[in-house]
Amino acid sequence: MKYKWFKKGFLIGIILLFIGTCLVPSIANKIEKPNLVTSEGNWLYVGGSGPGNYTTIQSAINASSDGDTIYVYKKIYYEHLLIPKDINLLGEEKENTIIDAEGVGTAVEIGGYVNFSGFTIRNAEMGISNYYPPPPDNIYIFFVYGNIITKNIMGIGLSGSFRNVIHDNIITKNQLGIKFFNADDYEVKKNNFIDNEQHAYFEYVLYLQLLPRIKWKGNYWDDWKLRLPRLIKGEKVIYFVFRPGTVFKKTVCYWYNVDWHPAKKPYDIP
Repeated sequence: MKYKWFKKGFLIGIILLFIGTCLVPSIANKIEKPNLVTSEGNWLYVGGSGPGNYTTIQSAINASSDGDTIYVYKKIYYEHLLIPKDINLLGEEKENTIIDAEGVGTAVEIGGYVNFSGFTIRNAEMGISNYYPPPPDNIYIFFVYGNIITKNIMGIGLSGSFRNVIHDNIITKNQLGIKFFNADDYEVKKNNFIDNEQHAYFEYVLYLQLLPRIKWKGNYWDDWKLRLPRLIKGEKVIYFVFRPGTVFKKTVCYWYNVDWHPAKKPYDIP
């Protein structure tokens, strides 16, 4: 009899715990500001007319070493970038330093400690993403700021990783502005979300992570005029693999992050 009561109590406890993970709002954890890549390395240039300039951004990335800074002069670059190093990648002028993916693939894939700033990212299936699975040490940090991310199927799509900061970007006219998949310890702050079909979404695999940890802070949302916190909808899911190549996704429950202090008007991002 005692065993039956214990078994019932145990099952009830599991059920309550499961329900709690679906109903309790997520807590915004304090996220450390990432250590920026130093400028003590060499400077490389792309698109200029002087000696030693590279004609493509990727060729400069390939030639760079950890700690270097790549400065990109304003023009349109039809490229798909892979950044596996710890570098600064800086555009001359975000409106006119353009990375155009020509409608296919990912425009910028990040896999190191990277500062990425001063570009327009457009016409990609995914504008900016990170390596997933991550590199062997399972740790990398990137700082994406001061960019225009526009006319992509998905503006930013991020998985795993942690301590990454997305701030002061204009995310506009994408089908989906930003999506997180099982992402950990991101800070999304002071971005302008304008004219996207859907601004933001996130998804978590239930058995990998119970509490989604994304800190949304002071973003401008053009669909939110209330003087109240804005909810960001997401979902918790379970994946079932029946056989190789056959995967079924089941939504367990919907979930919400919160931007507690959304901006009342768009930021004037220099």
